[in-house]
Amino acid sequence: MLALHRHTGPFVLAAVVLAAAAAAQQAPGTTPNSGKRSVTLSDPAAANKDRAWSDAREFKAEIVDGEIRCTLRMEKPFVEGMFTCVELDFDCDDKPKTGIDGAELRVRAAVGSRFQPNNAEPTNGTMKPLEHVRLSTTTLDEADGGGRRWIHHQLGGSPPVIDDAVMTFSVPTRWVKERGDRYGSTFSFGVEVMTSCSDQPIELLHTCGDPGLPIVLDGKTAEWSGAVAVDPPGELHERLRCADLTGLRLEHSESHLFVAVDLAEPGFAGWRNDSDVDGRPILTFYVEPLFPRYQEPKRVALSGGQASVGRDKAPWMAVVGEKTVEAAFERKSGQSRFRVIVHADVEFRDRFASRVGLDLEAK
Repeated sequence: MLALHRHTGPFVLAAVVLAAAAAAQQAPGTTPNSGKRSVTLSDPAAANKDRAWSDAREFKAEIVDGEIRCTLRMEKPFVEGMFTCVELDFDCDDKPKTGIDGAELRVRAAVGSRFQPNNAEPTNGTMKPLEHVRLSTTTLDEADGGGRRWIHHQLGGSPPVIDDAVMTFSVPTRWVKERGDRYGSTFSFGVEVMTSCSDQPIELLHTCGDPGLPIVLDGKTAEWSGAVAVDPPGELHERLRCADLTGLRLEHSESHLFVAVDLAEPGFAGWRNDSDVDGRPILTFYVEPLFPRYQEPKRVALSGGQASVGRDKAPWMAVVGEKTVEAAFERKSGQSRFRVIVHADVEFRDRFASRVGLDLEAK
């Protein structure tokens, strides 16, 4: 001990003593999650009030009678919201270096339809979006050529129950035990809440049978003519109408194919992100040259919050007006027929900063 003190000095010696004391207080085989039977996580409110319908505020988990009983509380009632899915990524053996990114099991509890807000009337006359509840799972499987991969595998379980702003569901503890450490009883999981709303794609065919029009991309459609593919408004959540597709037009010049998309309400270019609830609307353009084909198909995405993308002589460019998005795509010589599909999608993610840590043997 004197030799240790002579070579290390008093400060290092004190650190060694404190580390030894800490090790003595923690029994062999224990982890920070040992002895925990229940955990409650909280999440701050979104600064942007328009994200309240996607804002997760609290998550509780408790081991009771062979189940992990989970309770998610949102800022707003589910009936006022949109498709909502809470995903749990389980580290079943409490070892972050095993599995894929530390996880051996994923469990999802979901409610609603991606193509309607939760308060919409059923389109098929049988089930409202709020009544469409389900529990699904993804497990690790051996991948071809070695390694492991995720594969959707329905393990069973009961669908979640919705009550105002609260979703409750249960995960059988046996799912965790089967994938955990046979000598350990602790595990953890992260909690991420995803909400989304999508509009049905609009499609239109176009033939370049004349010289076309000298379209100027300015976010206005005064110089446009020809057929318009119309889509009825009101298919997205009321706070996402800036991504609600209502019309699609096509025009051309000798060197370009022009696309104009009409939106139900302004706000796409002025979209503001939130530090807690992350996400923005995205318009996806699919441009398919038809036979005889002289150029490759093209798929591009335009994110909300952008007033313009690209510039002259670029393979594609776009300008966002008040309620219109104009885009131009390169047209090769001789390419005279196109199919264009435009799709709108909005997805938000709100992840709890801390993980849930529990012990299957906690009393």
